[in-house]
Amino acid sequence: ALLMLCSGAIYDALSTHLAGRPLPKRPLIVAAGLIVAALVYGQIRIAQVTSTRERAEKVKIGMVQANIGIVQKGRARLAFKHHIMHLKESWALQDAGAELLVWPESSYPWAIPRSRTTDFGERDRRKVMRRLKVPLIFGAITYGFKDRYPYNTAFMMSPEGKILGRFDKNYLLVFGEYIPFY
Repeated sequence: ALLMLCSGAIYDALSTHLAGRPLPKRPLIVAAGLIVAALVYGQIRIAQVTSTRERAEKVKIGMVQANIGIVQKGRARLAFKHHIMHLKESWALQDAGAELLVWPESSYPWAIPRSRTTDFGERDRRKVMRRLKVPLIFGAITYGFKDRYPYNTAFMMSPEGKILGRFDKNYLLVFGEYIPFY
């Protein structure tokens, strides 16, 4: 609306000037006043948001990036190795003071049933929260027995191994996550 207001005021000023008529002051003053008001409001709002952000409680987040190539990702024989790579980086970040860990999308190498509400058992090599004492957000493929296709899902898991939340990706990447018309 401000852009249209400015453009209209400039057009009015130019068209009246070119026609040799007197410059209409009221539309120009109104347009300039609204733009100044928007700029002043913006500065006040930026200061409010900055102040709120500075006062907010901080959380140290550990971002894990195991640098696993797309060619290696998803290979069954490398699944456990990739899982350990993510865990080792997570342990180091946890020891450095991370209060929340974040793994990349689809970083967990095994598919998880959609009905699952907790981590795998201690003796299961697929255990997610092995020696982790802080919450973890990670990505995995999930499946349901009645679902036609698997889901690309983000999980949040507590240190006790309880799944606290889950989000399914809504828009899949063409050719990367699905083949059109397949």
